[in-house]
Amino acid sequence: TQAETLYRGDLLPGDLHTEWLIQPREYYHSLYIEGMIAAAEICLEVKQPQRAIEFIESALHQDSSREKLYEIAMRSYAQASRREDAIHTFLACKKYLNEEFGLDPSASLQKFYISLISE
Repeated sequence: TQAETLYRGDLLPGDLHTEWLIQPREYYHSLYIEGMIAAAEICLEVKQPQRAIEFIESALHQDSSREKLYEIAMRSYAQASRREDAIHTFLACKKYLNEEFGLDPSASLQKFYISLISE
């Protein structure tokens, strides 16, 4: 919760051309995302899906390129009985991966999606 509150985005975002900032910027960004993933997973384990959703949506707002974030978001929505949101999240992930990288979601994420639409 403290990390979520304190993180304001990339380190010195206006200074894009300073070489020495690249590594610390990426490090703190990654640390934040991994912290949000860990927090969301803990929330899911203790059956607090709404709090997990808050953590993971915060992370997705900062970095929409990680499939793991979409997967946890889908699990969180499913646990919160928000099936349509889980389905919408998969479709957003699929669109993003296809447009940005020419890829489809992983087989495990597709399998989870199929289980959602089969309910």
